[in-house]
This record gives sequence, C-alpha cells and structure tokens, in this order.
Amino acid sequence: FKLIHDNLLILGNYLPWVSKTIENFEDLKKNPPKKLLIYSVTFGDKLRKKCLESTELKQTEVKTITELQQSLL
Repeated sequence: FKLIHDNLLILGNYLPWVSKTIENFEDLKKNPPKKLLIYSVTFGDKLRKKCLESTELKQTEVKTITELQQSLL
C-alpha cells in the first residue's frame, strides 16, 4: 500500500504506525497501483475525480471509503 498526501511538509516522512514513507500525487502517477482506496470522507469525491482525470491512473480502480461503506450496507 501507499500513503499519498499533498502536504509538502510531511512528504517523505513516516506515520508512527506505518513503515512506508508518505508520497505525493506525482509519485502515485509515476507508479500507479491496480486499486486505490481514498480514505478521505471530506475530500473523497474531489480526490476520486482528480484520479479519474489522470491519464496515468486510467488502469487504476478508484474507490472512496464512502463508496466502500455504502456497498457494505
């Protein structure tokens, strides 16, 4: 998995409970995953749209946490 964030102040740093560094959107586009789950409820739709508009992520399945929760109901 990857941690993606747009705050340049935390780019390359770690969260205490995760061994992977925080990457940015450009890193994501350079090495796109097969599946992407967006954990932001507030900005989920906006981030999903940004991902779907990216030609580099055209083969990536993009879902938001809200979509996942709704599919489980």
